[in-house]
Amino acid sequence: MGQLLRKLRECFLVGRAYTTNKKVSVECLPLQVLFLVSCAVILLYVATSMLLFHSYARFEAPTGTFNVWGDLNARTPSTLEPYCDGSAEGREFAPLKGGSTGGLLFANISCPSLNAADIYRISGNEALVFTSRITAQETDGCASIDAMDLNEPISSFYGRTYQYTSPLTNETQTKPCVETTFVNGVEQFQLSLIHTISTSFLGGGEETFNIPCVLEGTNRRFEKGEIVRFTVGDLLKAAHKTLDDLNPQRFPMVPGKEARYRHTGGALLLTFTYKNFVNLNFWDFSKRCSITAKMQEGVWGFTGLQRSPNLEQMQSQVEMGFVLRISFVAGGRLGQFDAIALIMALVSGVVLVFSAGIATDVLGHFIFDNWDEVIKDTSEVKLQMKRGFSRGKYSPSHSNVEDKTAQPSPHNAAAPPLPLQQEPTNANSNGNMTHSKQHGESTNGTSASPPRKRSTAAVLPIHTGEVQDDLDCGLHDGDHVEDGRDGASNR
Repeated sequence: MGQLLRKLRECFLVGRAYTTNKKVSVECLPLQVLFLVSCAVILLYVATSMLLFHSYARFEAPTGTFNVWGDLNARTPSTLEPYCDGSAEGREFAPLKGGSTGGLLFANISCPSLNAADIYRISGNEALVFTSRITAQETDGCASIDAMDLNEPISSFYGRTYQYTSPLTNETQTKPCVETTFVNGVEQFQLSLIHTISTSFLGGGEETFNIPCVLEGTNRRFEKGEIVRFTVGDLLKAAHKTLDDLNPQRFPMVPGKEARYRHTGGALLLTFTYKNFVNLNFWDFSKRCSITAKMQEGVWGFTGLQRSPNLEQMQSQVEMGFVLRISFVAGGRLGQFDAIALIMALVSGVVLVFSAGIATDVLGHFIFDNWDEVIKDTSEVKLQMKRGFSRGKYSPSHSNVEDKTAQPSPHNAAAPPLPLQQEPTNANSNGNMTHSKQHGESTNGTSASPPRKRSTAAVLPIHTGEVQDDLDCGLHDGDHVEDGRDGASNR
């Protein structure tokens, strides 16, 4: 962070100065290995994003539409299942306190014959399949649940009866005020659906109609254009559940009378996951989907109260239904090749490769004491425009120019002095070679141009203390820092 702030200060606050990165080759095996490993990891990341995540494509979540229906001629089977016996152990449901469920419980269970109208409902992208019902008669012999019933494990309201006289046979019968029923063989009920998808880059028609799907957890497969059909039992199998499994509740229940999905119903989430790009597959971009089913635990499928007439007894009754709520949801993502996405992926890869050098520089800054002295240039030169550009010279004031009067740093104290330059010799009138004077005067008293200095390469030894002894990194006596030029040439 400190180096970044210095960069910003040098770029924007120091007059016309611009700080550039100096290329310095440092002979240090650990840093070289770190740099190569960083480059390899970055290249592996770029290749992985291309092969596995298809970073060259533009993706969009599809919108799904589901048209669901059931068999209009469906009826419950004539053979009764074991749970239809009201005396069967563990088929009743009773909370320890009736107030936990508002007085609802299951007792005296039976399985009447039902048709399609009593088995399912369709509501948008949901199919409501009934699993059980509670029917309470509204007659003089039956009263509503009172406050005392809500504090009892088994409400007295469910044990009340009334006298009913049939108008046809004129016979008097005793019937319960509350009847609880299961839908016999509901697992065999079949649902059918047509599904379509849409995105901003997809057209309509056959391209988006009934894409091939697989129902996960089963061997059910549906080909392109085929109507999707499955039973409630198929969906429960895919969700690894049955209606006789316990539905976990947060309130205590009477031992042996726990709530099951057949009592309470439930919420079954059916997700259609669409995709057309598969990992490591660059030759098949056809659209496909996988169907997954998940049962949400602890959720009831209670549909509320509904008053309906009892035509047989010529009186009204209240029905409370419990359904398996099957919700159809579209998920996944569909994509298409996008040139801009490909260019962005390649550019990001190049930027990451360059960042490997930055990471290595940061590590070198923490390892070596005189790292800044090695990587920073302290010379002052003049820039000259190339031929073809506007003529002019700029004299940038380097932010790291050394003070000529400053004392040498402790790290450079042991550096050998630069060799003195030999003054050029001139021939005098007698043909003898003599050294030119310091002020540019020749031996015959005439003025001569000042001698041209030869360029010398700066010797920058690195003193790293204990780190250098351990890693054997840095420059030793006689080594030179390669900075991309022969030295600072002053004319």
